[in-house]
Amino acid sequence: MSGYLQYLRYGYQTLLSESLSHVLIVVAAMLVSFVVAAMLGLLAYRRAWLAEPLLSITSTALTLPSLALFGLMIPIFGLGFVPTLIVLVIYAVMPILRNLITGLNSISPAILEAATGIGMTRTRRLFVVEVPLAWPIIVTGLRFSSMMVVGVAAVGAYVGGPGLGATLFNGLAEVGSRSAVPEVLSATIMILLIAIALDGIFWLISRITVSPGIR
Repeated sequence: MSGYLQYLRYGYQTLLSESLSHVLIVVAAMLVSFVVAAMLGLLAYRRAWLAEPLLSITSTALTLPSLALFGLMIPIFGLGFVPTLIVLVIYAVMPILRNLITGLNSISPAILEAATGIGMTRTRRLFVVEVPLAWPIIVTGLRFSSMMVVGVAAVGAYVGGPGLGATLFNGLAEVGSRSAVPEVLSATIMILLIAIALDGIFWLISRITVSPGIR
């Protein structure tokens, strides 16, 4: 315990800096993933035959080991932020895409007919009626993706990516030394706290943006 407290005393600045960079890479990945999933999801919603191939391709990406995927990025994108971001986006897209398609397809045809009946164009109906009704399911996909991305981001240290993975890998590489356990424990705790905080943020977004009648 004294060793852990001593590590925090001298290493807290590094821990805070890596925690901030971890949050930033996760937020960046989630933003890019949401845009990509939204474009693919709306395309699949308009062209139903595309839904299954898109979901199959994005689902296959989740079966790839993260270390292998990071390794594949090195010859193409080198080391650092970019390959880490790309891998995180690859992992994050599928849950958002799946839930977006599921949410839009779950809307009652009667509601769509009523919206069309009062003169709404297809585009206006999509953004005024369909997306708000599908939003609770979409947010669930965002929450799931964020939890996954927070964990995978730590592996980004393998390609020199930002985040808490550096401290985590350093600790694992120094097993047996006095700093090994404090480093691994500190990084793990911070990753868990970030995951809990993000989940809480998405829960709050859901409470604020979802009408009580469709929760």
